[in-house]
Amino acid sequence: MGLPLPPPADPRRRARRARNGIVWTLLTLLALNAALAGFVQQRPGFRDPLFDAKVKALVARFTSTEEPSRVVVLGSSRTAAAVEPRAMEAAVAADTGRPCVAFNMGLQGDGPISQLVHYRRLRDTGVRPDVAVVELLPSAFAWYLDPARNEDRPYDATILRPDRLTRTELDTVCGYGFPAADTRGEWREATFNPWFGFRFQLLARVQPRWLPPGIVQHRKDIGETGGWGPWDPVPPAVARQRVEEVRQAYASQLHAIRIDGPHVQAFEELLRDCQRDGVRVAVVLPPEGSTFRAWYPPNVQAALAAFQDRLRREFGVRVLDARNWLPDEAFVDSHHVVRAWAKPYTERLAHEAVVPELRSRSAGE
Repeated sequence: MGLPLPPPADPRRRARRARNGIVWTLLTLLALNAALAGFVQQRPGFRDPLFDAKVKALVARFTSTEEPSRVVVLGSSRTAAAVEPRAMEAAVAADTGRPCVAFNMGLQGDGPISQLVHYRRLRDTGVRPDVAVVELLPSAFAWYLDPARNEDRPYDATILRPDRLTRTELDTVCGYGFPAADTRGEWREATFNPWFGFRFQLLARVQPRWLPPGIVQHRKDIGETGGWGPWDPVPPAVARQRVEEVRQAYASQLHAIRIDGPHVQAFEELLRDCQRDGVRVAVVLPPEGSTFRAWYPPNVQAALAAFQDRLRREFGVRVLDARNWLPDEAFVDSHHVVRAWAKPYTERLAHEAVVPELRSRSAGE
């Protein structure tokens, strides 16, 4: 005689359990979203780990020495590769007779608007350098205008993702030409759906090797190098291939350079911010190989020369065009300096830009 069959399950109970399961799943997801959103709100550095890693190392370095001359270098990957802080410190100390602490805050893709954002973050840490070397990267002054593609944006808007920005910074970049609707929409998506919006930041913490191509990882030795990100030399065949890739990437961008508009205003505001903070400024156009320099249209060259003159006249800043300071063998791709040439470039930069500004500061000019 078999065992009696259990009574049939109550369909209403099964439906109630299913509903409860869905509700708890949704509540859990909402709680996780809220938790991560709160974490990001309390730790804004999580949004931009490349900058955050550098600024933490800078603060540690600047607070470890008493009363040195303090030098910060702002710019893109060009500057990150070309300026060696240890060489800067040695050159400045030799010329001035007092210790120097230098840090390279160059970040990949930083143009005039990004530099303004990052300088203000640096200022918010309480750090005040004596001299700021500010990169003027001509290609970063490109403005993309294509009505057929509904494109009207500065170069920086193609590099500085909205998820890397705080709410205040969002207002800043939109005020300097970022497409407001798209930029604010992407920022809201990242803020209110943070597990997706900050997926690259999360992956960088858990397993950085899984990051997709094009997502830059910060160097673990960034504090030891003073922010310097040197490039190693490559075989001639690889170098030629890279130069061709650079030509394809930059040919149209160099023709899109505009030395007027909101992005220029952002650069000028950066100079004003430095001057209001009592920071001496040297503006530098970074080194380039002869191949890269030959790609500039004549009208752009003329506009750049006029812009440099205007900065000297209206802001009283030192402006150095260092594009022809190094020979072609100093570059891995005609615009990024290889490791061995960073020291001689940095030493010249110290002698011609930083030391004169430090002396002017001491003289109270």
